[in-house]
Amino acid sequence: MQIGGSDPIGALANALAEAVPELRAGAIAIVDSPRSPLDLDCSTTFFRQMVPQKVRTIDIELRKLVGLLNYNPGRDSKLRLSLFPSRLAKYFIDCAFHPDCKPHLSAFGKHIFEGIAHDAIANPAKLSGGALFTRFMIAGFATYQALARLGAEPFEGYPYLAFRLWMNAEEELPPKKNRLKALGRRKSILNRLATLASIDMPAPGTLDHADAAILAITPAAASSQGGVIAQIMFPPEGRFLVALDKIDCDWFTSSALL
Repeated sequence: MQIGGSDPIGALANALAEAVPELRAGAIAIVDSPRSPLDLDCSTTFFRQMVPQKVRTIDIELRKLVGLLNYNPGRDSKLRLSLFPSRLAKYFIDCAFHPDCKPHLSAFGKHIFEGIAHDAIANPAKLSGGALFTRFMIAGFATYQALARLGAEPFEGYPYLAFRLWMNAEEELPPKKNRLKALGRRKSILNRLATLASIDMPAPGTLDHADAAILAITPAAASSQGGVIAQIMFPPEGRFLVALDKIDCDWFTSSALL
């Protein structure tokens, strides 16, 4: 698929709908990326500038949630939460206009940040390290806008947290740098959840596939086991979806925290 032209978001929306026609029927979609940079409001059709906080409100509430879950006496293992700090729009605009930026990311960035004031990069530094990683968040921003055009309901999700929420006490989650062990453990967790939810799910072939699978299957597993699907919402930043099992759900209910 060639992304470019005057409407790269429309091209992305068409590609997504071709792959997953259910998106046009208002399906829930979970995206492994924030919906907007730290200083842009995503609650309107187009990004608009806002005064940034030092940390996203969604991230603050996520940390509160994890802290409360760790007080649950029925939880066998403690949760750890690592969040990549959000960046200001200028960072992503600089990436999009950088000569080394991949063409599709450049097309997305130039389109979605149109109308946001920025200074041209006088002497662009080489894209490396964190810049190589975070510039791919531009694709996430574009995906939210494409999903909105299709009429889908987009939420933010975090695969690592989803895996950690549904792990048994004796399980570990190897880091992705240990690819074979990491994928094997994730397959084991996904197999267990597929059984709980009575879903016939193909085994993921890559770590990226495993991340997508855990976001897709945990809401079904929570629903089938008397758990809850909760959202953390702050309109300028979007909505974050968390699926909790019955143990965590009962803890919140009995503690009058939910």
